[in-house]
Amino acid sequence: VMPSESGENPYLYPPTQSLGRPRPHKIGLLAAREDPFFITLAHGARQAAVNLDVELFAQLPRSGSSAEQVQILDSLLARGDLDALLLHPVDIQALMPALQKAADAGILIITIQADLAGSSGVIPFAAIATDDRSGGFLTCQALAQTLAVREAGTEKTPIPPKRVYIQQGKPGSLNPGAREQGCLEALAQAADILPMSTARVD
Repeated sequence: VMPSESGENPYLYPPTQSLGRPRPHKIGLLAAREDPFFITLAHGARQAAVNLDVELFAQLPRSGSSAEQVQILDSLLARGDLDALLLHPVDIQALMPALQKAADAGILIITIQADLAGSSGVIPFAAIATDDRSGGFLTCQALAQTLAVREAGTEKTPIPPKRVYIQQGKPGSLNPGAREQGCLEALAQAADILPMSTARVD
């Protein structure tokens, strides 16, 4: 976790009192995989847990497979003392039996970048998500502006289009399709940028 320019921890929250709870609330966090996005998310969650007087059990699967996620989720639920569960499902259908078990046990389910709407019997307490299309648009808009500045002051000679290569993450992870769509929309507004074919990481 990187500190802000002022040197303060951006994830430092004011400590709270336990309000007479017999024990700290216990929260499970199940990420999709061990990558920079979820590592940063886990760091922030751990810092918040310390300052909000809760116990956090964060799990970041190494393989990113649905089978590993199911195994880890089953282990978390086997504790029998979770009050809430935050997760980003790799495969919602594969996790449904375990999620149904969590819901039946009264565990609050909070999804990250996922939608359980229409999943029979499981109603999430809350959902945390970003606008992936806007994120892709803003990122590539900034890229186009940076490339344009680099050409400032060039002699009046024909300049070939700048080529931009786009690489997506694994399918189903953080909605890469929407990010690509937003990126292409931004690049289409730049007259001298030529997007190349998109590659996907399996």
